[in-house]
Amino acid sequence: MAGATTAEVPDVRRRAQRVPAAPAPSRPPRDDEGAALVELVVVLVVVSLVGALFTGGMLQMRASADSNERLAVAQAQLHAAFQRLDREIRYADGISPPGRAAGAWYVEYSATTAGVPSCTQLRMADATGRLESRGRRGGGPVGSWRTLASFLSGPRDFARTPATAGGARHQQLTVTLTLAAGSRGAPASRPAAFTFTALNTSAGTGDDVCGDLVRS
Repeated sequence: MAGATTAEVPDVRRRAQRVPAAPAPSRPPRDDEGAALVELVVVLVVVSLVGALFTGGMLQMRASADSNERLAVAQAQLHAAFQRLDREIRYADGISPPGRAAGAWYVEYSATTAGVPSCTQLRMADATGRLESRGRRGGGPVGSWRTLASFLSGPRDFARTPATAGGARHQQLTVTLTLAAGSRGAPASRPAAFTFTALNTSAGTGDDVCGDLVRS
């Protein structure tokens, strides 16, 4: 009896070892895998848009800075031209009637310094956008054109106010122009007008001033 019990014990252990283990439960598929991909695409699009806006803003700021710098240079150049014309026209003894020729505005003024007569011609050409001058002293040759101001655009002209008995005592020359020194992306312009008085003129001053200077 005791021997039978001893023989059955190993057999029970062997059967217990042959029992297969239960399979591990599989992870159910996530429902938000597609949503995560969409979110990633949206984030990439937003980042691209922000980068494009930032780059565009930087380019616009650079263009605006360049435009302001060019305008400042043009204003400084125009200020120097104003000072020069003020010194010269103040002592002029005649200003010619302004006029247009060959796509530009022209005007002349004469002066006498230390007994030597001189003539100066001003020109504002539509094509070049510059205020230029050239002159002749005494019986010498006419000099070449020199630039007084650049970056001119839009309305510009010369206007002379004659001296009359009941009006202005001296002839006056008004220069009207527009500075346009901005870039295409950041336009910048500023109108300007200057009036110069020729103190050596009077109501009796004639219009025949430096008539030999050709307007061309």
